Amino acid sequence: MEQATIRLEPPMLGRIEISVRHSGGNLEVSIAASNSEVLRQLNTVSDSLRNDLAGRQYSNVSVNVSETPRAQSTAQAGNQPSGQPGADAGGRGRQQSEEEQRQRTPGLALNDAGDAGSLFSMNNRD
Repeated sequence: MEQATIRLEPPMLGRIEISVRHSGGNLEVSIAASNSEVLRQLNTVSDSLRNDLAGRQYSNVSVNVSETPRAQSTAQAGNQPSGQPGADAGGRGRQQSEEEQRQRTPGLALNDAGDAGSLFSMNNRD
């Protein structure tokens, strides 16, 4: 049996977990999402994903879409030290939020590189 799991946590889409198991020609894909809109969209594409995979070398394909329990998502987010919310004794909470903001703003790497001849920019920063 072969198995792979991918966990994603994009800020705007919530937690998404994709598990794929392959055994003896059988393929099982499980997709769980915490965001209701993402869950709805995954449900709409699950049949076409199942049909596409069934058209390949697999004898039996199942695709299951489910909601990630909210308790699991919030329990992980709630592992913050007591005191100032989102910050530890070293003040890393602020650094983390600044880094998260940079990750949500695409194009900054090109802009920050100082390449005045850059042809790509998504932000007009001074």
